[in-house]
Order: sequence, then structure tokens, then C-alpha cells
Amino acid sequence: MNQKSFVKGAVILGVAALISKTMGGIYRIPYQNIVGNEGLALYNLVYPMYTTLLVVSTAGFPIAVSKFVSERLAIGDIRGAERVFRISFFLMMITGLLSFSLLFYGAETLANLTGDPGAALSIKSVSLALLLVPIIAVIRGYFQGWQEMMPTAVSQVFEQLIRVITIIVLAYMLIQVSVEYAAAGAVFGAFTGAVLSVLILGYYYIRHRKVVTYHLQRQTKSFAQEPFGELLRKLTYYALPICFGTLVLPLFNLADSYTVINVLQNSGMESLDARYMFGVYSKALPLVQISALFATSLSLALIPSISEAKSLQQEHIIKRRTSFALRLTVIVGLPAAFGLAVLAKPLNLALFNEVIGSDVIMVLSFATIFSTLEITSSGILQGIGESKLPAKNLFVGFIFKVALNLLLISYIGIMGAAIATIVAYFIALYLNLRDLRIHAKTEYRWMELAVKPLTAALIMTFFVAAVVYGMTPWMESYFSLRIAHLIVSVIGILVGLIAYGIAIIVTKTLSFEEIETVPKIGPAILRLTSRLPFLKR
Repeated sequence: MNQKSFVKGAVILGVAALISKTMGGIYRIPYQNIVGNEGLALYNLVYPMYTTLLVVSTAGFPIAVSKFVSERLAIGDIRGAERVFRISFFLMMITGLLSFSLLFYGAETLANLTGDPGAALSIKSVSLALLLVPIIAVIRGYFQGWQEMMPTAVSQVFEQLIRVITIIVLAYMLIQVSVEYAAAGAVFGAFTGAVLSVLILGYYYIRHRKVVTYHLQRQTKSFAQEPFGELLRKLTYYALPICFGTLVLPLFNLADSYTVINVLQNSGMESLDARYMFGVYSKALPLVQISALFATSLSLALIPSISEAKSLQQEHIIKRRTSFALRLTVIVGLPAAFGLAVLAKPLNLALFNEVIGSDVIMVLSFATIFSTLEITSSGILQGIGESKLPAKNLFVGFIFKVALNLLLISYIGIMGAAIATIVAYFIALYLNLRDLRIHAKTEYRWMELAVKPLTAALIMTFFVAAVVYGMTPWMESYFSLRIAHLIVSVIGILVGLIAYGIAIIVTKTLSFEEIETVPKIGPAILRLTSRLPFLKR
């Protein structure tokens, strides 16, 4: 495949992932409005079990299938490529069935281990998706092996869309019965989304069979077929390291599922109160996720160019682009963290219509900067061929997360989980930065990397805080509490964007030339700032 087709495919998958992650971050807000903090707690207790088992059941096979299919197609072995797909499809059916059985028949035991027996119904509900999602994953890997990215992108977006619709609709209908039924209905969205995804991929597969038949009829050269056991061994050998690498991130959320409520109850809190407080903590997560999403989407756009420089052994370019990717992450992540901290109470009232948990949102907002830098630095390490290091470093962070959850929640309550998350990401980030210094010879110029962006972020924070404290009493006198804080939040975000945009140029955090190198967005920013007389080049 030529470079242009590769870039096009990467863009298609990237856009689809961005849309899906955006929907995945936003839906929890209306969901919490319907079911309250208890319903949100049940959802966040159960869903990490599903995502963890999903990683285990697929075991990195989609990527392995993509690689093995593309390798066989490259030499014209169409039958070999189809055989890889059939074997992987059969194996994913088995692992999906096993994962489903573990969740469905072990639901009561798993729910009791979280400290909340009421989660059992939701565990059974979400388990159904594991019958389909591993199969979906291997079909997507197969299409990507054929360099057909559209089936993956379309099915991914529509799967997420129907999942979100199911969550909102069933939660609204079933909350009349109980919060446990509403949560079970919400996680059932994973199954309805999977059903639609199977139908879409099935449609693409039927169309694709014509292409396969065409190539099979013209395949004249015969290829020796590997024995079933040998092919399965190679697939597994390639897939398992990927599985271990992708398993670490779901474990972060799983750590909260199995420690927060248990530790709160052991500290003397009643079961329903512990569930409620876990829901309060869970409110902050989508806000941090959305903030991190836009911060990393910019910096990760630069990583393919780092991989290209690595393949060409251009060490000086790797160092320069690595440094810029990290700086760009800080430049976008810092204002997201500071802005969310200052707007914690207005956003809490505007989105969730309550004050409780504002302090948790404020503290957890600072996880944004460490998590975004961890994601970017992990991407860079993967781009230079050191893919095992980020997984090891994140696992060390996970160990700290579990230990600090057990220690801190006992003493300071739910705030301990927020602090544990920040420390865990900081540890993983520190280890990544150490490895970048060793393997990419990255030099950290702290004035450009931290001091200047922090100065610009503090300038922005001053103006946003002025909006919050200056406008809130006035708005509350004219509007309802929720509408007043929604207006304050929107104005605060707009003022913050303008103030920070000016501050990063005035403080020379970014040069005009560097802004111009940011894909798509950079030229647009320059056109906008060129209209301001005091920001001329």
C-alpha cells in the first residue's frame, strides 16, 4: 500500500475513534441526570469488568489478524489469508463464550467482591456483549489486513451511537422500576451496539466476498499451508504481548471497582452511602476524559512523523519532534486541568445539578495533565519501537493506584481515590519520561516544557476565576441556579480560550512557526490571531 493510502486509512480510523470517544465521554452526563449518583456508580462498577474481559478474550488477535492477513496478501496467498481469518474467527467465538460464561454465571460472586451485591444484574446484562464483540474485533482486523478501513470506522461509530441511545432510553424507562434495573439497561447498550456492528460488518463482508472470489480465481501460484497448531502458535505468540499491553489501562478502572466501595464500607459507611459516594467520584471521570481527549488528539497527530523519522534513522528529527509533541501536550493539557479546576463547581451545577463532588472534580482535574502526557509519551515510545515499556510503566502506576486506594480512602474518604489516580499517572509518566531520555535521547528544556506553559495557564486561570466569582452572584439573581452556572461555565470557557491563546503567544510559549506545524488547526489559529494588531509576526 502506498503512503497516501496509508495516511488516508489512518485518518479514517482516527476520526472514527475521536467521534466514538467523544460520544463515550459525553453520554454519562445525561445518564447521571436520569439515574443519579447511585446509578452512575453501578455502571462504573460493572463496565470495567466487561472491558477487562474484552481485552482478555480478544487477546490482541485483531492486530495479529491484520498483520498475518496483510503479509499473506502481499505475496498473493489469498487462501492463506482467508485461513488466518477462519481460524481466528473460530477461536474468538470460543474465548467470547468463555468470557460470557465467566461474567454471567459468576455475576453474584463478582458483585459481592465489589462490595455491592446489587451490581449482579448489571454484570449479567453486560456479559451478553462478550458473545459478539470478540468476533467483531477479529472481523475488523481482517478488513484492516485488506487495507479496508471503512468497515471498521462505520461499524465503530454506529456501534457507539446505538449504545449511547440504548443507555439513555433504557435508563429512562427502567428507573421507574429501580436503579439496579436502570443500570442493567444501560450496560445492555454494549450488546445492542454489538448487534448493529455485526450487521454492518456482515454487509461489508458479503460485498467483500466478490473481491475475494475474484482474486482466488486468478491465484495461480500454490502456497504451502501451515499446520493448524503452528499457525495458532504464531498468532498467539504475536497477540499475547499486545494483550498484556492493552490490559493495563482497564485495570485502572477495575481497581476502583474492587476497592472504593469495599474500603468505604470497612471504614464504617453504609452500603448505599458507599455506592452513592462512588457515584459522586465517578461524575468527575467523564469531564477529565473529555479534557484529556482533545489534549491528546493534537499531540498524537505528530507521532506518525516520529515513527517515520525512526524508520529513516533521523535521530535529530526524532528528538525535535518528540520534544514538540510533549510540549504541545503540556500546552493543551495544562489549561484543561486549571480550567476544569476553577470551573468545577459551576460545571457540577450546570451538568449534574448538585454541588456535592465539586471538590473531587477540582482535585481530579489535575490528573488531566499527567494522563495526557502519559498517553503522548506512551505513543512516542511505541512509535520508536519500544512498545513494551509503556505497558510496564503503566502497570507500576496501577500498583500504586491500588495501594493508595486502600490507604488513602480509609483516612480521607472518596478524595483518596482521586489523589491515588493523580499519583498513579504521575508515576507512569515519570517512568515514560525516563525511558524517552534513554531510548530517544530526549532533552527536557524545562523553561519551554513547563515554566512558560504554566505561566500562560496561570494568566488564563486569573481571568476565568474573575468570570466565575464576578458573574456568579449576578447570574444567580436573574436565572435559576442550573441555568446561571451553565452561562457562567460557557462564558468562563470562552474567556479562558481567548486569554490563554493570547498568553501563549505573549509569553512566547509557542512560536508562530511552531503553531503552523500543528496539523489542520495551526494555520487556522494563525489566520485568527493575524487580525489582532498586537500579535503580528
